[in-house]
Amino acid sequence: MGRILLSGVQWVSSGQCPAGQPTRPQAMFFYLVLHKLVTAFATDDVCSSLLFHKWYIDDGVVAGPKPAVGKVLSIIQELVLHFGLFINAEKFLGLQLEI
Repeated sequence: MGRILLSGVQWVSSGQCPAGQPTRPQAMFFYLVLHKLVTAFATDDVCSSLLFHKWYIDDGVVAGPKPAVGKVLSIIQELVLHFGLFINAEKFLGLQLEI
C-alpha cells in the first residue's frame, strides 16, 4: 500500500502508480509538486527565456537557452528534496542542440 503524507493529510493507495493511471494518489502528489515547480519557473527571471516546458506526472521536457535550462534543473533539484524526491540520473537525458 502506498502512503503519502502532505501538509498533515495522508493519501493512501492500494498499489504503485502504473503508467497510464494519472488519478492514483501517487500521481496526484506529483501534480502538487509540479505545480510548485512550474510556479517557481514562472517567477524566475532566468527561466523566462525558456522556449517551452511540458510535463506529464513525473516526466518532463524543457527547452531553451542553456542558462535557463540549467536554472530549471537547479530549481528542480532544490525543490524536490523538500518532498523526499530526487532526479533519477539513470533516466535523465540532456541534449544540447545548436540551431
